[in-house]
Amino acid sequence: MRDRGDAGLGMRTQFVDKNVYDIDLKNINRRLDGTVYITTYILGAETVEVKTDSHTITAADFGKTIIINSASDKIFTMPSVGAGEVGNKIILGKWGTGKVTIQGVDADIFRSPDQSSSAPGTLYNAIDRYSIVKLKLITATEWVLEYWTGTAWVMT
Repeated sequence: MRDRGDAGLGMRTQFVDKNVYDIDLKNINRRLDGTVYITTYILGAETVEVKTDSHTITAADFGKTIIINSASDKIFTMPSVGAGEVGNKIILGKWGTGKVTIQGVDADIFRSPDQSSSAPGTLYNAIDRYSIVKLKLITATEWVLEYWTGTAWVMT
């Protein structure tokens, strides 16, 4: 494993193979191309994991960034949450050409400034190749989009 130390803006980045990428989450779709080989790295105090298959989020994932890198359609399944988890955040991302769906459970809904989902809600991106969404649990049943990149996150 190679440690590049401070990669700028206080980011500490570790890579697990010989390929080195500069990660700028605001411009990720302009900075990375081709196959991404990073599996886990540290961004500030935050853990970033890259998955190649669908993933079920657990409470242990709160505070992390988890990205699916795939040419096939994949799903993030959100955890069943309650009042004790309110305030937790997670960043979920899409690298690759496959559609990524974030599936709510129970009566959970997703909200943004101009959209709301049904319950249980879904949030998906089938267009942008590199994109992330930062979600915050604001009530026991509502996830709000605090930040997103790309143009194609859709709620249903």
